[in-house]
Amino acid sequence: MRTQDTDHAAFTAFVAARSPALLRTAYLLTGDAHLAEDLVQTALFHLALPASSGSCR
Repeated sequence: MRTQDTDHAAFTAFVAARSPALLRTAYLLTGDAHLAEDLVQTALFHLALPASSGSCR
């Protein structure tokens, strides 16, 4: 398996495992379920960008 495939699989597993906790935390921060979903999606999008481009932080 290539490193990029492994990174994608690891990120997908992270999202699946941590999304409920991230959504709860985002809801506590925003007080709104829709804003919480937007916040989590935006955060995960920005987190995924470096992984998909192959660059390191």
